[in-house]
Amino acid sequence: MVTNSQVTIGRCDFHLGRYDCSLSETLLFQNDYHKWKRIRKIMGQAFTPNKLKEQMPYNERIADRLVDHLEQYSSTGTNFDIKNSLVSFTLNVINCHVFGASINIFDNYDHPFLVNANKLFSCNASLYE
Repeated sequence: MVTNSQVTIGRCDFHLGRYDCSLSETLLFQNDYHKWKRIRKIMGQAFTPNKLKEQMPYNERIADRLVDHLEQYSSTGTNFDIKNSLVSFTLNVINCHVFGASINIFDNYDHPFLVNANKLFSCNASLYE
């Protein structure tokens, strides 16, 4: 196993075009090895096996709410946009773990947290400009 390599696989340059935003400097898009290593060292402490195990009951509770939300559509046969439901699930998990607050945005697509998160992640990312 390689533990200290100056070569990072799959770290190509991302250009976010005219919508370039703070996402281009995150761990996901980081091309500079030293910045990537520093960010990964800091972020890795939040994702140890024990910490992930502690988070599971909260994730299961939110997943149960997602299932209840989806069953509403299943029982009536109503068409719906699954993306909104999955984005809501993801944001509920993030909000629970980062901010320590429990919100339920599955049925409230106008919730300020969801609206602002959609603005933040609306960058048009592409490999080449």
